[in-house]
Amino acid sequence: MNYIFRQVHTNEINRVCEVLSNVVSHMKSIGFTQWDEGYPNKDVLEKDIAYHNLHGAYKDTVLVGFVALNNHQEEEYKDISWQYDEPCLVVHRLQVDPIYRGQNIAYKLIQYAEHLAKDTGCKSIRLDTRCDNIPAIKLYEKLGYEKCWHVHFPRMPLYKFPCFEKEIL
Repeated sequence: MNYIFRQVHTNEINRVCEVLSNVVSHMKSIGFTQWDEGYPNKDVLEKDIAYHNLHGAYKDTVLVGFVALNNHQEEEYKDISWQYDEPCLVVHRLQVDPIYRGQNIAYKLIQYAEHLAKDTGCKSIRLDTRCDNIPAIKLYEKLGYEKCWHVHFPRMPLYKFPCFEKEIL
């Protein structure tokens, strides 16, 4: 199956929000509460688009998944002993519409991020996920990401968020 990967445009915000809603509904249906109506939300995603940080995976012309990519590291990252120097690309809000699950779209979005990182001179990619998001952890490990440490976010103080990094060659 061929996919196109590109920046998401402002006029696609409704589809972006539809994917977000589908993801949150699916996560709730399986008892997973990492994301909800409060985060991420339309305002966050509109900013991602405005700053050219939101990148989508398209099957034909349909947006089926997206990821925010930038150099912004959360404040919680500052105490982590990262293995590679900056500049780095940071992955945020990786989402795939549940209708398209099982088609390796998240895998392809991360590979797209790696190509973008290489093209922009980044030395590594950094990301995190919640400790109970086993599919994401397995995906990152399969792609060669190494666990560095974990952080806690004030929004979800009961959970650890393992942080991963991969060198870009």
